[in-house]
Amino acid sequence: MYAWYAAAKVCFVYLSDLDPAAADENLEQALPRCRWFKRGWTLQELIAPRHVIFHDRDWNERGTKDSLSSLLSKITTIPEELLRVDKRLDHYAVGRRMSWASMRKTTRREDEAYCLLGIFNVNMPLLYGEGEAAFFRLQKIIVEELADLSLFVWTDEIEEGGEERDGNGKITAKRAPWSSMFAVSPRQFSCAGKLEATLADSTYRNLRSRPRGIQVEASLIFRFSEIDKDDGNECIYDTICMIDGMPIGVMIRKIGGGRYPIGGLV
Repeated sequence: MYAWYAAAKVCFVYLSDLDPAAADENLEQALPRCRWFKRGWTLQELIAPRHVIFHDRDWNERGTKDSLSSLLSKITTIPEELLRVDKRLDHYAVGRRMSWASMRKTTRREDEAYCLLGIFNVNMPLLYGEGEAAFFRLQKIIVEELADLSLFVWTDEIEEGGEERDGNGKITAKRAPWSSMFAVSPRQFSCAGKLEATLADSTYRNLRSRPRGIQVEASLIFRFSEIDKDDGNECIYDTICMIDGMPIGVMIRKIGGGRYPIGGLV
């Protein structure tokens, strides 16, 4: 589907919930409320085509991908340079591309992964019924095809404090202190909107997905000041990524046999 949109001479976006009465000067308030910007599948419909024309409910033309690029970038967090086709999709780190889907939803859980295949230029069978396993499969394929360490730059959806409560104060979820290197959903990449990755051939070349986890020749930073508390088993995995000029690492803990579960970003 991504290739189909990319090959199109022009694509038309019909915004059924954009009121024709919304004046052009009010478009900045009206456009972000359109459902089109919250759907998973429409991400590729925005990025892939070179020429896109937007229409309101009465089919009045309200602008193009080029003329609205600044506003579209604010709504979606997609860089304006990419919307204007001044840069290619592969110029952006995997984690940052994931962040563009972090506020979008799909009707089927599996489509959280399937709608992103073109964004990462990868292929995998569509197996409806597998649920969140689809997103795990997508990440495994990305590891093999792109070997980008920014894939590990994500945060738990539950805020610091250890638990999540509903309106009645009932605990609905607990924060696990350690987890898999793979995220459960694109929503967990909302932190990576400004992520920049630095290529490092020696590290990227040895990144592999294995049946029992991720195998990588990694740079580990040991916290010697904390060695009396964790016996030296906890350390920071350097992702070779930065956000706002600050280096990003992942806290990991050795559990034996050279295996480390993830503990969070630092």
